[in-house]
Parts: sequence; structure tokens; C-alpha cells
Amino acid sequence: MYNLIKINFLLVLLFIAEMSNSQRMFQGFAEVGMTSSQISGDGFYGFGQFGGYASLGLRSQLSEKWTISGRLALNQKGARKYQNADFTTYRLRVNYVEIPLLLHYSFQQWVLGSGLGVNYRINHRERSMFGDISPERIFKQAEFSFHFMIEYALNENFHLGIGYQNSLLPVRDHASTQVFAPNNFVLGDWHNNLLNKGQYFTSLQLRGTYLF
Repeated sequence: MYNLIKINFLLVLLFIAEMSNSQRMFQGFAEVGMTSSQISGDGFYGFGQFGGYASLGLRSQLSEKWTISGRLALNQKGARKYQNADFTTYRLRVNYVEIPLLLHYSFQQWVLGSGLGVNYRINHRERSMFGDISPERIFKQAEFSFHFMIEYALNENFHLGIGYQNSLLPVRDHASTQVFAPNNFVLGDWHNNLLNKGQYFTSLQLRGTYLF
């Protein structure tokens, strides 16, 4: 798995270098930032787990207003409960390699983007105040996700933006049939019924983008 990730990063770097030098309609970019995330069905509320985000990608100009982009990203997701009156803590960290494809619309200095992604789990760790949680509950190897982002162009080469991401399919099964209703993004009974099928990640990113 790690060899495959290294090969993919090398291929992306070579592709960006080649296309940036050969065709003006393609433009490479790099992103770095942080992620705040949560997972449904754990009974804890809020985007309490913070992590890093970094990517390399390529954008292609479709028209004056429309572009399409692909990227290879590293994203750290999870969930966290800080100690309070009940003296309990919880921390979940899941590291993903992500491959999203987004369509963008530009107006003035703003860029809106939306699309779908396939994310591959590298590893994960789940802990409480007593140490690692056992027996280990395995996450599915692949996560399918919806992406939305908005960027503001500070200048020709540097953009500052926020991103939103949500699992389209469960990333793992619930520990039992008991499911806690989420406190965020609840859209009615149909939404709770959907979450009964398993756990879903929701994450927000704050990131800076440099265009080559």
C-alpha cells in the first residue's frame, strides 16, 4: 500500500511537470492546510478532531468560467471527545489518501467547486482514557465522498479557501444497533434512517492553494 502511494505521488509530480511545461491550458497546484472532522453515530458532537491536509493536483481550463481539477491528497480525519465532568476521553484518527475530481465555476475573484472522490484508508487508531480500544473495529478500505469548496483569489498564484466533505457510503458498521442521533446536519427522519446504515465522516478544511 505504501509503495503504491509513493508511485502515485511520483506519477502526479511527473504529470504536473510535463503538462505545465507543454500546454498552457493545464495548470498545476499544491495545497496545504488543516482539517476539522467528526464521525456520525458515536454520541459526540462537534468537529473536535483536527488534522493536516496536503495535496498536489492539476487544473484544466474548459472555458472562461469553468475548470476541472483532479488531485492526490493526504487527509487526516477522525473524532474526539475531550475530558469533562464524566472524566471520559475518546480519540479516533483515520489517515486517508484521497483522489477527488471537481468541477469549478469562477466569478470575479471567487471560485466554487463541487465533485466526488474516492479515498483509500492508510491506517487508523482509536483510543479512550484507558488506551487503545479493543477489539478493533475495522474501517472499510475505500470511502466514497462528496466534496464542495469555495476559494478566494488573493492574487494570480495564491488562493485561500474552505472545503466541505461528507461520506456518501458508511465508512464502517455501527458497534451495535444503538445509534445516537447526530447534532449536526440533521435533515429529518430520513437522514437519521440513512445514518442507521453505518458511520459517516464529515470534515471541513481550511487550506491555501498555490498555482504553478
